[in-house]
Amino acid sequence: MNEFKRSLANPTVTQDTTLEEVCVGADVLIGVSAPRVFTEAILSGLAKDPIIFAMANPEPEVRPELAK
Repeated sequence: MNEFKRSLANPTVTQDTTLEEVCVGADVLIGVSAPRVFTEAILSGLAKDPIIFAMANPEPEVRPELAK
């Protein structure tokens, strides 16, 4: 990791940290990965009124009806 990336990295995140743990309290989720990776547990841990960009195609990280 170069110095610029190191300055932005969260030092509490390790290889054993789960996506659910990282997302606790998040205001924004940006998904560009794989279908159905944003679970109900992840969504319930987000901040109030989060913004979710689920952009995997053709099946998004979370279905809009579940995210709502």
